[in-house]
Amino acid sequence: MSTSAPAEVVHQDEVERLRTRVAELERERQIPAEIVEKSPLMISIVRAPDFIYELVNPAFQALTPGKQFLGRRFADVWAELSEPLVEILQSVVETGRTFQLEDAPYAIQRSPGAPPETVHVSYSWIPLPGTNGKPDRILTLAYETTAAVRQRQQIAESN
Repeated sequence: MSTSAPAEVVHQDEVERLRTRVAELERERQIPAEIVEKSPLMISIVRAPDFIYELVNPAFQALTPGKQFLGRRFADVWAELSEPLVEILQSVVETGRTFQLEDAPYAIQRSPGAPPETVHVSYSWIPLPGTNGKPDRILTLAYETTAAVRQRQQIAESN
């Protein structure tokens, strides 16, 4: 019995060490989630081939507070402007190349029943590799530039 006691102590020490490491890893895993959640950048992820929204952060949701994103197709969420954009999403997945635009104007409905409003957005669509190494999702990093575009337009008109 005396021979099993040291082994049991070693086993308990190892279990405690593993529990501590798991807790550390869990805290580290939370950091990216907090960055996404608290970022002023609009962040989303869609999964190919139907471009279903898997992640939308609060900044992204704030662009159109009345829209439901998660679990829905990009083409359904953005029906008013989806056709050319879906083709670009497909190209990003097929080529594995990032797509980006600056100050792109879009007529969107910010909330249900509201009239369409022109907003300007700068964004990147970044391909994310799947388990086979080929892109199967797209990360969106975006920010609204409407106020800056309007300000530049006003300055240009006053000159």
